[in-house]
Amino acid sequence: MSESIALEKSKQSRFAKHVGKVKQKVSEGIIQVQENFKPQKARATYGLIYVGHIPHGFYEEELKAYFGQFGMVTNVRVCRSSKTGKSKGYGFVQFRHPEVAQIAAETMDNYLMFKRRLICKYIPPGKQRRGLFTKISWSTQNYPLKMTRKLHIKRRNNVSEKKVTVNMKKTLGKLKKKLEKLKELGVKHTFRPSDISEDMRHLLEANDDGKNVFNNKVNNVELKKHNELKMKCITDISIDLKSKSLKAIKTKKDQLKRAALPKLSFMQNDRLKRLAAFEAMKGNLVKKVSKLKKL
Repeated sequence: MSESIALEKSKQSRFAKHVGKVKQKVSEGIIQVQENFKPQKARATYGLIYVGHIPHGFYEEELKAYFGQFGMVTNVRVCRSSKTGKSKGYGFVQFRHPEVAQIAAETMDNYLMFKRRLICKYIPPGKQRRGLFTKISWSTQNYPLKMTRKLHIKRRNNVSEKKVTVNMKKTLGKLKKKLEKLKELGVKHTFRPSDISEDMRHLLEANDDGKNVFNNKVNNVELKKHNELKMKCITDISIDLKSKSLKAIKTKKDQLKRAALPKLSFMQNDRLKRLAAFEAMKGNLVKKVSKLKKL
């Protein structure tokens, strides 16, 4: 009978052949076998009990102090919520000796405490889960969600003054360009940011001409003339000429009127051209009507 036996009877010959090859390599020195190895230490056995229906306020320190009357308590863990850090109502107590843990579980099982019936069950060493007490003990002040929240707050709010200054300059530059575009279109808009320093304010207030965007006062006289002329042109046109094409007609009258007006934007000039075209077409129609009456 061979020294080595395979787990399956059908594979015995193949298994014995492989074992023979390994032994031959060991004898030839191809495979080295460590002879002087240190024997592994046996795991220390501890007593562990499960404690359920833990009342409010009866946590790690209280459990250790209370179960310490039975014997030496090495570890205590109260299971807590990862979102709030509050107790889930159950935990584990570890004793130095399994016999002490067994006595404590039998004594405290179904024990009435603060209107709650404790559940204490002994867990033998073979069924104990490894790494039960290696994690950091959570509390209402220290739990996973709060730790991740702190990291996110630190990551999002960790901005230097230099970076704030650069971002503010970019924002004010964009705002300045928008104000200049509005000014070109004839929209005079005053905007005064209140949350910036005096050093930053000059970036927005200064124009290319060196003038202040916020202190550009509108000439009331020129604006009044422009509004009067606009209203006059609108009231004089009473005939619907939408179907007819509009042509820009320059006359001496238009030139005189435009000379009296302040410098206007492209959109305002376009409107005046259309109004002048309406007036010219109206004059032509009046002349034709008068000729027809004479006939």
